[in-house]
Amino acid sequence: MGSVSFAELQDSTGRIQIYIKRDDICPDEDKTLYNTVFKKLMDIGDFVGIKGFVFTTQTGEISIHVTELKLLSKSLKPFPIVKRDEEGNIHDGFTDPELRYRQRYVDLTVNPEFKQIFINRSKV
Repeated sequence: MGSVSFAELQDSTGRIQIYIKRDDICPDEDKTLYNTVFKKLMDIGDFVGIKGFVFTTQTGEISIHVTELKLLSKSLKPFPIVKRDEEGNIHDGFTDPELRYRQRYVDLTVNPEFKQIFINRSKV
């Protein structure tokens, strides 16, 4: 496994990229936190706590260099992963209308365009 990873954190205000280096979060010889917890057990919907510092990547994206990582709460049912191809088509998305209305919390998390519509309508 690689020793560096990127991930994206999201809350109600937006998203930010995080940069995780294995040797920074596991300074000892035991790399279990990175290899097992971060790479294999974390899913979309988990609540995590991080400490680190802000920097800008070579591509100009603002990121957080993580120095401490903690799993605060595990998601019992991971959210679906939405994939988009080069033409912008959605695959493996959360697109069933009936399911979207019954599980609104999932819809607003994985479909940011519907979240923005929901926010705009609530302002009227």
